[in-house]
Amino acid sequence: MMRQHNNLKKIFFVWWNDADRTFSVKNRRYSRQEQLRNEQLLEQYEQSLTRKIKQTKGSYPQLRAQKEALISDLSGIVGSVFGFRDEELALVIAEPMLKGSWCFLKAARYFDPELALDDIFQAMRNVWIMNALQLLSGHTVELTPSVFAYSMLYPYTDNYLDDPQISRWEKLSFVDRFADRLAGKPVEPQNGHEQRIYAMVDLIEAEWDRTLYPEVYRSLLDIHHAQANSIQLIAGFSDISFEERLAISVEKGAASVVADGYLLAGRLSQQTEAFLYAYGAYLQLMDDLQDVDADLSEGVLTAFASVAREHPIDRMWQQVAAVGQKVVAQAGSLESDLVPRFQSLMQRSVELFLTDAVRTNHAYYTDEFVADVEPWFPLSPAFMQQKSSLLEALPAPMFEKLLQQAIAMSGKEEFAFLHKVVMRPEESPTGMRV
Repeated sequence: MMRQHNNLKKIFFVWWNDADRTFSVKNRRYSRQEQLRNEQLLEQYEQSLTRKIKQTKGSYPQLRAQKEALISDLSGIVGSVFGFRDEELALVIAEPMLKGSWCFLKAARYFDPELALDDIFQAMRNVWIMNALQLLSGHTVELTPSVFAYSMLYPYTDNYLDDPQISRWEKLSFVDRFADRLAGKPVEPQNGHEQRIYAMVDLIEAEWDRTLYPEVYRSLLDIHHAQANSIQLIAGFSDISFEERLAISVEKGAASVVADGYLLAGRLSQQTEAFLYAYGAYLQLMDDLQDVDADLSEGVLTAFASVAREHPIDRMWQQVAAVGQKVVAQAGSLESDLVPRFQSLMQRSVELFLTDAVRTNHAYYTDEFVADVEPWFPLSPAFMQQKSSLLEALPAPMFEKLLQQAIAMSGKEEFAFLHKVVMRPEESPTGMRV
């Protein structure tokens, strides 16, 4: 796997180095009148959403009907305002995808009643990637033990490493212990945080035999080592070059999505692994581009943030956009009738994401570049600044009510794989039954 990934990294860097630094996304340009129309549609949607949240009440079937109506409304507004076609949105809101997301929400709350909804939605992002890969590969879209466990590791490890009550020495020691646990060595958890994390590894081991599927565990060690390596991006930690910073992001993003693939299939063809590597690497680069301002504020020097300290990053943006075309094209190597629709959805998503990255971090681009990019977005910068918390207005209170009622009505068989690791505070001092 190491040799394969080294070759894939070389290919990705060829794409990066050969990328056209004058590349221009051929987005449609929105007139101010079109942006105003879209803004009015979103205002109407927000007002309707606020009313429906206040009216949220009733039995589980009634709440579920309200949830489905909200999803339908959201789908309509996303299509009308952001330019997604019906066949593209159908991939996202297909019944198996919605069911997979809903099952995860219920399972996460059932497993850990104290986990914040924001943390659950952080994990949900990986669930969506894994469910999409299930759909594309022809597998049943479902919440497997590994989909649940690997997705939950994101908030659990982040919360552990961000906890100010845990010393730096303890965190570094945990990194070593976690590597041993992923390698199959017996490790005793030192606290409740670690118990939760190791319980997720238990779930993966119950699905994938270490002897029969060694690549699954190599992929988990790869993402663990890549995340540990990213500590070098902290300002003042080490003096490394732009290329080294870029490689850290590429390896981290690639390893994350390659692990998704192995946890779904156990084994991957070279062709599939090559796409997952490039796709994961590219998702990470887009995240880094979106987070330039936030990373600089937090002292995290990704490749793009390191340049943005002193120079505009117009050309970096153009390189990322150009590489995106390579990644979208490589998706064509997947064997699925859904690939053309998936590529179209990827293309539109990338366009919107990259355009919004300029809006969010406009201080790090030249004025001319910002002025050129702004009409590519269906909403004006002033409106987006005003409504930056629009997504936060999604019906969290209703979801909480719905989750609690849904869990109460769920049969035990729905969460069968969780029975051996369900957290119950009254059953142990650390709050975990294993």
